[in-house]
Amino acid sequence: MATDDILRTPIGVISFPNLFTPKPRLNNPEPVYSATLIFPPDAQKTAEYQALKAAALEACKAKFGTRMNDPAFVSRLRNPFRNAGEKSNLAGYEAGHTFINCWSKFPPGVVGPQRQQMLQGDVFAGQHARFSVNPYAYEQLGNVGVAFGLNNVQIAKVSGVTRLDNRRDAHDSFDDLPVEEGQQQASASASGPADNPF
Repeated sequence: MATDDILRTPIGVISFPNLFTPKPRLNNPEPVYSATLIFPPDAQKTAEYQALKAAALEACKAKFGTRMNDPAFVSRLRNPFRNAGEKSNLAGYEAGHTFINCWSKFPPGVVGPQRQQMLQGDVFAGQHARFSVNPYAYEQLGNVGVAFGLNNVQIAKVSGVTRLDNRRDAHDSFDDLPVEEGQQQASASASGPADNPF
């Protein structure tokens, strides 16, 4: 598949990233890799966002066929684009923003702005990111709708962002300490008393 054929989200704010260790979903014990992506109003105006909506509609048409002509059936479809204002009790979820939940049974690739590999400790809620996804329609246990499978993740902005998990980066937890001339050499040659095991 050519790069231009890959369905990518616009850049949004990542929330609840479980990209390296799978966890069970609500009402489903099978562990999966997952993440939520929040889109502010500007992201919702992008061509990438409109392409997501179009792809979701096409997935429904392919799955449900002529039932998509029935307004009553269409009204039952679960929309993958949810109103973030409904979760305003959570950090980062604001009125006018939307979000999608994406998941996969397989670990997604996770890269940084220059496509460098990212480690688990480098990824946190609040970073700006974009996903490559695939839409799929479903019908099970009386529920019908469309969702997005998670393929890969690119962290787009790694600094200067507000964390959503209330943790602080180590860089922001300390000030720089002065380094005195000859301090490292003196520390290396110093030795404690003979009875001090440290």
